[in-house]
Order: sequence, then C-alpha cells, then structure tokens
Amino acid sequence: QTCALPISISVALHQRMQPGWHTYWRNPGESGEPTQLSWSLPSGFAASDIRWPAPERIAFGELANYGYSGEVLLRADITVPAGLTPGAAVTLAVNATWLACKDICVPEEGKLEITLPVSTSAPVADPAWAASFTAARAREPSPAATMAAAFHATPSGDVQMKFNPTPDQGIAEGALFFPFSKGLIKASAPQVPAAAPDGFTVSVPAGWRFRDPAVAATIETVDGILVLRARDGGATRAWEVSLRRSPVPLVAASAAPQIPLLQAILFAVLGGLRSEEHTSELQSHSDLVCRLLLEKK
Repeated sequence: QTCALPISISVALHQRMQPGWHTYWRNPGESGEPTQLSWSLPSGFAASDIRWPAPERIAFGELANYGYSGEVLLRADITVPAGLTPGAAVTLAVNATWLACKDICVPEEGKLEITLPVSTSAPVADPAWAASFTAARAREPSPAATMAAAFHATPSGDVQMKFNPTPDQGIAEGALFFPFSKGLIKASAPQVPAAAPDGFTVSVPAGWRFRDPAVAATIETVDGILVLRARDGGATRAWEVSLRRSPVPLVAASAAPQIPLLQAILFAVLGGLRSEEHTSELQSHSDLVCRLLLEKK
C-alpha cells in the first residue's frame, strides 16, 4: 500500500497456467526460453535478478524442460532510495516476456505496472498475498557453501556428480540436480543416485558442452541447485551448489546403486519426468494470466 523510505520491497510476476501448459526456469532444459523481466524504474531505484524458485522437470515430447506448471511467483527485490518526497507516488513498470508451451509454444509479452504512494510509516504486508510470497520464498534455493560437491566428465560421455550434504541440509530420500547453464547434462535422462561415503553420486549422460572437447576443457565448475526431499518426512528443500572439477572418476566403472530398492524407487520418482494427459484446448492469451504483485518487508 505504501513505499516507505528507505526500504527494499519485493515485487513478483504472478504466472497462472491453464492445465497442460508450462513456462520456463532460468535454464529451460532441452528446449524453450526463460521468462525475462525488463524494468522501467524511477531514478535511484534498482531491481535484482529474478529470485527463481526451484523448477519442475517437465516432459515435452521426447525432451525434458525445466520450468513451472500450475502457478508460480517470480520474485524480484526492488531497492528504494532515500530522499523521496512523502506523499508523492512512484510507478514500477516492467516489460515481461515468456514462452508458454503445451503441444505448441506461444511467445507472449505483457507490460505491467504498479503505483505506490511514498510514506515514512512502517510498511505493512498485503494480507491477500503474504502467504503466497512466503510460499514462493520457501521454493527459492538456499546457499549451500558448506556442501562439498564435485563433478567428473568421463571419456565415455557421462558426467559423474558427487554431493555431500551436511546434517542440517537434510538426509536425502530423493534428489534432483538442475544446472544453471544449458548443455551440461542431458535433461531428459533419469538421475538415480548411488550411495557413497558421506553422500551420494549421480551419473548422467553429458550435454553438448561436455561432448565438445575444447569446451569441456574450460569447465572448472558446474553451478546449479540440488533439490532434496528429507528422509524424515520434512519438506523438500533446494540448495545452491557449486561442483568443482575432480581429476579422478567419482564412480567406479562397475559400480551399481548401493541403496535399498525402496529408496532407489523414491529417488527415481523425484528424478522422473512429469508426464500427464491434458484435455484443455488452446486459448491464446487466456492460457497464461500474469499479474504484478507487491510485498513489503
């Protein structure tokens, strides 16, 4: 309702998709394009990058996409400068572009804005959206500087990854890794971990970057998010991780998953592709509803 001085506020693009449709994460996977926000802000204001929630892995024909179905809030933090005049009004405007896909893909664009009065009073959260912003933050990955992680690209064309979660990061019952950059791993390949000392390993077919020797030689780190489902029934959590290149293989050539069958099934379920039957018909612009929302904090 107000824009107090000085303060940081959260603004979110609200995407609500019709059944069967999806939009894309920052790395869209094997096809697609991420949602982009281009801000027009008053002098002195600054917008962060999108605070991307953890995505889903979504089947799209024979490919796999990283993105969102159903409903998602794509949040950004706006820094409000000091020196504004109380009682004045400021307008935050954004040009949003996104790709919505079902059986076909439709590029879309929307120009959205929100106008707020300037106030020196303490900000008050909008009760209509407070729970939605809390849920959106819970889906955003947390830094995991304490999680040791490594990768090794094999001559046979696999990328081996090893993760060592700490106890406070949860004991995984299911796991799925999403790299920030395209072309590192085959997104449509299953990710079924094998037990390893202090953690677990995952072997995934390499993407085009690792299949090109000249490009592969330049890759020293692989950054992304690791989504873990807690074994104790706790909530699924996402962690930002940075995998360092290992000069030696992380998985023995003859290694097979050494985890119980039930746990292996749970890993496969979390890492499996989402494939469902949908019956809704194409409805151009009405297939995706976008709104600009504000949360004060």
